Amino acid sequence: MKHLLELVGVLNRNKTKSISIIGSGQQTKLDRFYYLLTENKNLTDDEAFPLLYDDEGQRNAYYKLKHQLRERLFNTAFFVDVKQAKFSSRKKAFLECQSLLCLANNLNALRAYSNMAAVCKKVLTISEKFEFTAEHLNAATKLLNYYSIRGKIKESAQMIDLIQRLTSLFLKETHATASWAKITLKYVTDRSPKLEISEEARKYVKEIDNIECDSSSQRLDYLTTSMKMSVHMALGEYTHAVSIIKPVLEKFAEYKFIDASYFHGLAINLIACYIPLKYYQEGEETLLKIYNQVESESFNWFKARELHFILLLHTKRYAQASDLHKNTTTRKKYKKLPGYLQEIWIIYGAYLRILANAGRIELTPEKKANPFRITRYLNSLPTFSKDKRGQNVPVLISQISLLLQQQKLDEVDDRFEAVGKYRSRYAGVEKNFRGNVFLHMLQLIVKNNFDRSRIEKRTAELRALLDTVKIDITSQGYDQEILPYEDLWEIILEAL
Repeated sequence: MKHLLELVGVLNRNKTKSISIIGSGQQTKLDRFYYLLTENKNLTDDEAFPLLYDDEGQRNAYYKLKHQLRERLFNTAFFVDVKQAKFSSRKKAFLECQSLLCLANNLNALRAYSNMAAVCKKVLTISEKFEFTAEHLNAATKLLNYYSIRGKIKESAQMIDLIQRLTSLFLKETHATASWAKITLKYVTDRSPKLEISEEARKYVKEIDNIECDSSSQRLDYLTTSMKMSVHMALGEYTHAVSIIKPVLEKFAEYKFIDASYFHGLAINLIACYIPLKYYQEGEETLLKIYNQVESESFNWFKARELHFILLLHTKRYAQASDLHKNTTTRKKYKKLPGYLQEIWIIYGAYLRILANAGRIELTPEKKANPFRITRYLNSLPTFSKDKRGQNVPVLISQISLLLQQQKLDEVDDRFEAVGKYRSRYAGVEKNFRGNVFLHMLQLIVKNNFDRSRIEKRTAELRALLDTVKIDITSQGYDQEILPYEDLWEIILEAL
């Protein structure tokens, strides 16, 4: 009763009667506006205005109404049920922590101190279980202030010890977050491999290791492991990278809960190492673990399917790859993915068409009746058409492969000079060795006038070079070689 009496004292009718939220049941113009937006997600100002006002001179009133709706929706956000089924257990816990901390701040400002302390204790329990370091530290700091003012020595000492431990962990996590961001940002505009990343990541790992901290967390393990694996993946040392990633994933499996995003991030990179090492079974086992952890049709689920598709192509299970492609692109949430992610699957579709043209998979009657139009294919890739280093390598190679299969040799000849420029500018040996070699082989097709016997003879040494370097399937650029060049070369020779 003590806590309730305190709350009633600070939250009387005069302080609560002005609170306005959406869904109060009143049919006001503001509520009508809200329901219009829920019924039409693409509603524009010009469409909404005449539905609410008769006079064009009331534009200012309309914009004021928009502002009021935004403010009321902000208020309503505090009443969202964080225990909805659509949230994962960790997401529910995180939202509950944020709600409770906001409540604690308000209660503290209202001087409802005993209630504030009770709320913070709940935050401690949740944040400790789910390793929310910042929230854990925030609640502990509030409780220290509460206990110290009241002279509670034992409780204050416990909070001081907890804060010192969490501060070191928070510092280490924050430093690791910033360091990993420095690495990943280098791939935003240039997705090609970077050898200098190895030394940079090694430096960051050393800096983080020098921060004294007796605690750890999944977040810290994920970030430090990501940097450690980058040291080796940037150099193509996939066996070393596997030895770093695998033990951490096994450690995650022992936790009472697993953060799906961290597990996914490391597991995807583990598969990216398994593929060039030809550890295909291990790759499939890891994929299964990812699917068991991530929510179906979530962002990470779609990203896992990208690598799943690549794995199927590299193991020549083309029919299964075709089924996976159809199953993925017909999902309800596929159309809601960012454009660049949908374009990846469009490119995958072009490679399936190459395989179908070569008789490796069967075309559906519908696709047999509709010839593959290369111009339409290229026009459907607005994002990658601007990217000179990432997916443009497989786009260019797929374009030439399809033209050869369609016997449009004049168009292949027209692209001869473009391939040479692209190879020298964007697919240099130091950045993409295998891509550079394969583009060189494509150049020799034109130079040798599409004569298969001459081409095989003149490209023999280049073809042998492909066997000397592992396929680059890194987390930042594994989509650069969709179909192994060795397999694609056989298909191209068949088309000549």
